[in-house]
Amino acid sequence: MTGHDPYVTVVLPVYNGESFIGEALDSILAQDGLLEVIVSDDNSKDRSVAIIESRADNRIRILKNSKNKGIFGNINRCLEEVRGEFVQLFSQDDVMMPGFVSAQMGALEGHSSAGMVYNRPKWITKGGQLLESVETDDTPDIIDWPTYLWIASHFGALPASISSVMIRKNAIDRVGLFDNGYAVAGDLEFYNRLAEAFDIIYLKDSLHLVRSHDGMASNPLRAGPRYLEEEARLERWFSSRWSKNDWHKIRDFRAATRGRYHLGWVRRMASSGKWLEAARAAVRVHQLYPLHIAMWSWILSRRPGMKPQVPPPSGEPQ
Repeated sequence: MTGHDPYVTVVLPVYNGESFIGEALDSILAQDGLLEVIVSDDNSKDRSVAIIESRADNRIRILKNSKNKGIFGNINRCLEEVRGEFVQLFSQDDVMMPGFVSAQMGALEGHSSAGMVYNRPKWITKGGQLLESVETDDTPDIIDWPTYLWIASHFGALPASISSVMIRKNAIDRVGLFDNGYAVAGDLEFYNRLAEAFDIIYLKDSLHLVRSHDGMASNPLRAGPRYLEEEARLERWFSSRWSKNDWHKIRDFRAATRGRYHLGWVRRMASSGKWLEAARAAVRVHQLYPLHIAMWSWILSRRPGMKPQVPPPSGEPQ
């Protein structure tokens, strides 16, 4: 586009989001800059559409699916309609803080080699109370392909939420839409493809709020077993980018970190009475990781002193 300021499309997939969709949409509409907001309702059974339609704003475009497409199919429905140069993904549960969209857009404008930017979120409870975070983060501001591969192979997805992510439209055109064959891990699969073609920017100043609650789509008791199935597909992709020896070392590290976390899912499923699901998930964990490492780490309730054995790209902290 030429002749005017860069144009941002905010993509907002919705499914049974009546509890928080109004707050999310209001926070989007309060952003600075030129916006269109594409809201795609995935055949909700609650008042989501009525709440969206109550916002009389000509920047909102509402799409309605007659059948449920799932989260990534619903995002793709939005992406097929975007007119903006930059596409901000967002979740029905979350809240934008002032200046969020303009900060994301400014970062991409300043780095022509970057196809995506993500922002570090603050976390809130269902009721909106701020959750404390003590995490340290040495992720660099500009993430090239070797750095991305090292971080994602060891630790998983870099963005904490789809709400954190803005993408250039021409990057989507180049790498394609989300793979809706994934139910819960389609975001990581998409980031993998994008990172091979473009740099990624990380903004550490938190300008959005991500809500943690039992009803969220990524709740491990519901999404955990399916995620383990999809993790196996992603592991094949990661392993194909490394030598056999390096991948063996990475897999041991993943067992002590991600494997331990996944065993926690199994325990919580069993504690909630979902014995069959827990048994299936335990089998999947065993298929994914060296189980003795994962179990030892889980029993100790901490990482067993393990650090990545494959060195990071030059200058990258471990």
